[in-house]
Amino acid sequence: NILEVNEIDLFLVPYENEEGTTIKDCLRDVVRAVEADERTMPKHVCIIIGPEGGFADKEAEMLDLLMYLEL
Repeated sequence: NILEVNEIDLFLVPYENEEGTTIKDCLRDVVRAVEADERTMPKHVCIIIGPEGGFADKEAEMLDLLMYLEL
């Protein structure tokens, strides 16, 4: 079953040049927010995997900006 973008509750973008935050950190933050009643548990998670060789810096910047848009 393919979902529409606006049905996704959480996007994860593993990025090889990320130096401070791991996927584990992101998921831990989500669980903490759920436990604090700041958000609901995501039901639909999208993991965006880049091409061989990884995302270009410009692509990563664009993905980062897109994460803050309301779809």
